[in-house]
Amino acid sequence: MKNYLLLSVFVFSLIFTFCFHPSIQAQLPSFEIYDNPGDSGCGISLNCTAYPTVINHNLVGPSGDMVTVTADVWDVSGVFAVVALIKTPSGNSFMKSMQNISGITYVTSFDVSDYSDGNYSVDIFATDIFLNNSMNYREYLDVETFTIGSTAGWLAGWNYRKKIAIQTDNVDTNLADFPLYIKILNDANIGDNAQDDGKDIRFTTNDGTTELSYERESWMGGEGTDVTADFWVKVPTISNSSDTDIYIYYGKSGGPDGEDTENVWDDNYKVVYHLAETGSVNWWTDSTSNKNDGRNNSTTAVAGKVSEAGSFNDSYITSKDNIGISGNVPFTIEAWIYPEDNPSDNNYGKCIVGWGSKQQNQGNFFYYNSDEQSFEAGFWDNDYETSWWDYPNNSWYHSVNKYDGTTDKIFINGAEVFLFEPGSLSISDSFIKVGLDPFVQGRYYNGIIDEIRISNISRSDDWIKFEYYNINESDHEIYFNPEETE
Repeated sequence: MKNYLLLSVFVFSLIFTFCFHPSIQAQLPSFEIYDNPGDSGCGISLNCTAYPTVINHNLVGPSGDMVTVTADVWDVSGVFAVVALIKTPSGNSFMKSMQNISGITYVTSFDVSDYSDGNYSVDIFATDIFLNNSMNYREYLDVETFTIGSTAGWLAGWNYRKKIAIQTDNVDTNLADFPLYIKILNDANIGDNAQDDGKDIRFTTNDGTTELSYERESWMGGEGTDVTADFWVKVPTISNSSDTDIYIYYGKSGGPDGEDTENVWDDNYKVVYHLAETGSVNWWTDSTSNKNDGRNNSTTAVAGKVSEAGSFNDSYITSKDNIGISGNVPFTIEAWIYPEDNPSDNNYGKCIVGWGSKQQNQGNFFYYNSDEQSFEAGFWDNDYETSWWDYPNNSWYHSVNKYDGTTDKIFINGAEVFLFEPGSLSISDSFIKVGLDPFVQGRYYNGIIDEIRISNISRSDDWIKFEYYNINESDHEIYFNPEETE
């Protein structure tokens, strides 16, 4: 080292300041700043006296956060640079030159949004050369390893996991016991380590150990093949103020099947048809505890909005049992539909879902009219409502009809488009028909239907909105953090 380089270090303080993402908060315990433990007497040629310093921090991060490192260094004449070396949880490292902003204070910032939660360290160097990320004749004070982010426990017996963050962008109020759609697409980590049947998959809350009920709608890959899969996970609370975190676990050889389909869907769901069966289908499975499967009448399995779906062309589905919704009571009908041209419409709506009897105010229906390109809903022999005529054929629509006991509304793609007040109703309980008008013979829906759900409550507007975005958006309103190992 050049003989003019003398550095006396009397005060060396490190402050981490986060401009933080609100979703991830963790308390960082005290850590210490020491003279380089590998050097004797504070270094080869630097004359200094270094005293251990303890700094308490409350940190949040890392996703979407900028970390600022500030160091106070006295008497730096002759020093070419003060440098921070950041080591990430994955073992990667990078250097940042620290800028002298005033007097003895040096500062630099770095973005950790591309890195996972875990153990980080930062080394601060005083050097006489900084060129092309190389350093010569360096002296430093070492910062002990610290942890940013979750300190969640680990599910016993599983070797791998990823944190999944549920984004708040389209969550307008907290949602309780929400059946969240999880799409896994060509995931190499899960493919390398999960079983080829997906039965070792588990989901937990953000504590890392409390298991969540889930349904596995589809699975391809594992044991060395990239995984593509569709899951539904019952999340106790999805927050509207900060991202909600859950974990997906995988990599337990011989792990038993953890699927718990019925408990994903709350007791207000009367039927849930994913229409995910393939090949020749006799019955379409109801995922609720009601087991009200749908008898297939010439409907064929095709690719759908989520996994598989049913293609309807002079075909329909009839539930095995009555739906269990009657009188002047709330309900919600939901379906993803892809209507196709049908020249025989004759200006009549074709039934997506309907039930009841052909008596005044006793029959309930939800139509799509491919001639007028509109949605219609109402009650037999009562005034019916029609949404705005702006929904052409050959497109996917999340269509919802809900009634709260007074007002009937239609929602398309997460937004309310029409409402009316039908007066007092006395809907008859009966089996449901999907794709065929239960009241007028021969009125068949033409196109694809997927994800049929009927509830005996009026689902909230916010619930309906997030359902749409959760399924329709390219990222499904979630993002996966990097793989963690135990």
